[in-house]
Amino acid sequence: MSRIIFITLLLLSAIVRGPISLLLIVLKNLSKPLKQRIDFERKNLNDELSRSFLNDQIQADYCFEVSSEGELEQVRPLIESFLQLNKRIEIIFSSPSVEAKCIKLSLDSRGLIRILRLPIASFFPFTFLFFQSPWSWVTAPKILFCRYDFFPELLSFKFFGKKLILLSASAKKPSWFKSQANSLFNLIIAANDKEALHFRNSFVNTKVLAFDFRVPRIFQRIDNASIVLSSHKELSDYLNFLNTVSSTNKIILGSAWESDLVILK
Repeated sequence: MSRIIFITLLLLSAIVRGPISLLLIVLKNLSKPLKQRIDFERKNLNDELSRSFLNDQIQADYCFEVSSEGELEQVRPLIESFLQLNKRIEIIFSSPSVEAKCIKLSLDSRGLIRILRLPIASFFPFTFLFFQSPWSWVTAPKILFCRYDFFPELLSFKFFGKKLILLSASAKKPSWFKSQANSLFNLIIAANDKEALHFRNSFVNTKVLAFDFRVPRIFQRIDNASIVLSSHKELSDYLNFLNTVSSTNKIILGSAWESDLVILK
């Protein structure tokens, strides 16, 4: 019964999103953040890198969905391994923060990668005028999600005969929606063995594996560290400065909130 309700909600979401998108586009000049979002999504209409493989009568092999830079970094080793096999890839991303990296990845791919800014404010079941639909853009038979960025229009690919794969799956913050969404995946790759055990117990009919995609990316960054540092003079100067300071007189924070800095006092 829960699955039927969930599927019904996904379908209703697709139906009501059209009129909502129309309203948002009409009212976009009344809200600066809304206008910025719609302008961001409209880049798809003129960006050659966002041209669907379908327009060239070509089918991609895999489609990745990432929300931000962190998710892209996690799946990047997999994307690069597919590129080495000359596989065509589609990347859907939702945050402007990862746009620059997606563009560079596409430019460096020799035409093997197309990118799409997820049309959240301008979604429509089919593409026309300023309205956009991932359903008419994606050609790949397999959609790979990272973590738990479950947009209804992307989960709906399940009903188009696509295979859904969840990477770096996490059981944190469980909810009815996440549980139902997870049940749609053909393959779940958990972030660690503990998470994998949870998914195996919760979804007995789903194939579950465990692998941390962050590890190969970390090793790759270490291997390329000297090249990256030598190409950025400001980083080289900073490291030279650090080397002049005794290890007992310096603390290096990889990341921190402003509230964390109180400890320095």
